[in-house]
Amino acid sequence: MPKFRPDCHMLSGLCETMGEAVSAGLPYREVFAELRDGEKEGAVKNLYTSLCAYAETGACLSECLNMSGVFPAYMIRLLSVGELTGHADRTLSRLSAYYALQASLNSSLKTSVLYPAVLGCVLLCVLYVIATEVLPVFRGIYAQLGADLPPAAAAAFAFGEGLRSIGWILITVILLAAAFTAAALLIPVLRTRMAAYTMRLFGGKARRFRAAADICSVLAMTCSAGIEPAGGIRMAAELSDPDGTQHISAAADAMEAGKELSASLIETGLFEGMDVHYIDLAVQSGNLAEVAEKLAGRYTERAEEIFFRRIALIEPITVLIMAFFVGLMLLGVMLPLLGALSVLG
Repeated sequence: MPKFRPDCHMLSGLCETMGEAVSAGLPYREVFAELRDGEKEGAVKNLYTSLCAYAETGACLSECLNMSGVFPAYMIRLLSVGELTGHADRTLSRLSAYYALQASLNSSLKTSVLYPAVLGCVLLCVLYVIATEVLPVFRGIYAQLGADLPPAAAAAFAFGEGLRSIGWILITVILLAAAFTAAALLIPVLRTRMAAYTMRLFGGKARRFRAAADICSVLAMTCSAGIEPAGGIRMAAELSDPDGTQHISAAADAMEAGKELSASLIETGLFEGMDVHYIDLAVQSGNLAEVAEKLAGRYTERAEEIFFRRIALIEPITVLIMAFFVGLMLLGVMLPLLGALSVLG
């Protein structure tokens, strides 16, 4: 049986709750126990029971989450940095906002894709009926009149015959697509993976801003804790994907070899020139932690803007594509009809 995995709504709520607990100085075990007692029997209650047991061993929050084996690696790694630097409450607040955004993006994505997908299936069914049942009627009219087929009408009839020959294949494809869409919407694991894949597909620039925001956030925490910027960059490398990790780790190596922070950040390809200059001035003024925190918020806002803007384009583009095929479908009906009327006239 697949292991239960929290969705983005649950992750956001848990991070917010644990952030308040950290700020209030409450033990993790007590918070997990209260969450457990508030749940009915099921996977969520079992999860909180396990977290209570891990907390009783004296493990820190990130270790408890890691031992459960169901929480995202990004969440655990960023939280471990926050605990190491003494900013666990700030990190949990940032994670809560991050997963709340992910939940909002997933909802917007589902809304943007569901309607065009249903419309497309209906139009494909209508197109199949017209091409296989209606167009042959007009072919019979031409045959009875002994008239030559106009090129457009001949193309429409050929299309109808081709569609009829692959009818079962088309129906199977439609049913499989409908089943896959339903599974992706109803099964949490598939829904999460599809959302993540779509984010990678549509949000290349947004992911770059997201990585830059992570670096700035970690820099802000590590500098506040007195850790050298090179150490902060190396911690931030663990939050990125494999390609990003390689570039960010190279920047940390360059800094440890004596290179300046601004020059190393430029080589990662994640930062814009003006922001790098801003960081350089912050290093000179000794205000790097505050500036890095501001840049983290700025890059996060840019990533959110790009994600929402691109997701908003999915529905109108899909509707335009469907409208194009509707136009072809209508032409497939009207052209033979006009040709038959011209022959009768």
